[in-house]
Amino acid sequence: MNDDRSTAAGQPLSATRFEAPPAAPTEGRLDAALMKDVLAASLVNGLALFDFIVFGFFAAMLGDRLFPFTAPMSAPLLVAATLGAGLLAQPLGGIFVGAYAERRGRQRAVLLGGGLATAGTAMLVLSPSHAQVGLAAPAIAVVARLLQGIGLGGVGGPVAALLMEAAPQRRRALLLGCRLAGNGLAPLLGASLSLLMTHLLTPAQLFAWGWRAAFAAGLPLIGAACYLGRRQPTPGSPGQVANPLAPMWRAHRGTVFKGALLMGFPAVPLYTLVHIMPAYIAAPARGLGSMTSLAASALSGSLLIVLGPLSGLAVDALPRRKPLLLASIAGAALGVYALFRWMPGADPTAWLFASIGLITALSALGSCAATVLVLEALPRELRACGYGAAYALGSALFGSTAGFIVTALMKWTATPMSMAWNAILCCMLGACAAIALEERAPAAAR
Repeated sequence: MNDDRSTAAGQPLSATRFEAPPAAPTEGRLDAALMKDVLAASLVNGLALFDFIVFGFFAAMLGDRLFPFTAPMSAPLLVAATLGAGLLAQPLGGIFVGAYAERRGRQRAVLLGGGLATAGTAMLVLSPSHAQVGLAAPAIAVVARLLQGIGLGGVGGPVAALLMEAAPQRRRALLLGCRLAGNGLAPLLGASLSLLMTHLLTPAQLFAWGWRAAFAAGLPLIGAACYLGRRQPTPGSPGQVANPLAPMWRAHRGTVFKGALLMGFPAVPLYTLVHIMPAYIAAPARGLGSMTSLAASALSGSLLIVLGPLSGLAVDALPRRKPLLLASIAGAALGVYALFRWMPGADPTAWLFASIGLITALSALGSCAATVLVLEALPRELRACGYGAAYALGSALFGSTAGFIVTALMKWTATPMSMAWNAILCCMLGACAAIALEERAPAAAR
């Protein structure tokens, strides 16, 4: 095989030696302007996610406002369906806002996605109750959730592509790790704000206007999106692809689907530990208070903020992405099994926070490696659309089903080990996708 072939579209590992190219004088340097863009992009990603997940913190309260006409057990289901509408809308944002990024540029696509997410949040902040407008109230909430879902799904691909293409080759993972830190901002800010408002406001004040203030905290998203939208396009960035969806589907749908399966590795183990297990172990017999879920979210978010950039540095230090990703997935699968085996005789508080710490650390490392791996596997002119579709499709697939599957497993088996096996299965799917995904040399992915 001729090793001198062109690498304009990227070379597979079989044809490329992993030797670092000679360092340019500015290689690895991050100037102030670039770091401002990184901060703005991370805030866009994090605040879009905050707008999305804060809905869950106030779900019960919103159920009373939007669905007071239903039976007590029906309102939570209708609120969950409203939440699911936003999750299922994410792939639409990933595909169509990502395609817009290929036609008009990454910065404009970030502005579009951020604007849609902010519009959805503003609709919720200003939305009337069922007592005021009747059935129009839940209809407005559903439309708002759809806008939030499209916006959140839409910013993922353009932000990731923008950071990768603006970064020096040996700092790609670091900048994408900063994006992961922005994701950690969402649960930390949401949990902290919910805890603060619960202590400062009465239940009547929370129901009357407190929940609106919580949603309004995500409105600065549009400011960060506008900052990026007004910036000059990254030198050489795409923006003239007439119809990116056709070539993406024709030549790269396999990469998109493998990238979507990779999302199950961090999503399901973390969702199980951060959102399901606090409710399970907070039963009175186990002695934990009602703030356990908020504390779990805050801990996971704090760790992501710290470990995201550190994971990026670790990924950048190695010549290949896939071995570190596979090691992280294997560590998470073994860790989940060991943690759930340890659970029966452990102190519940110590068990929960130790579990969240371990799985968050492995997820941060693996997510950073997976993001770079998928982005480098896609050609530059289809990167925002392809990664956006993979990210949003994986989030919708695993995010919209994780709670239902775990609840059903617990009902059928009555043992928490069933949750562990579900998480391990998702890790195995992620490992298969990682093995099947063709890895490209970092130097070949521009």
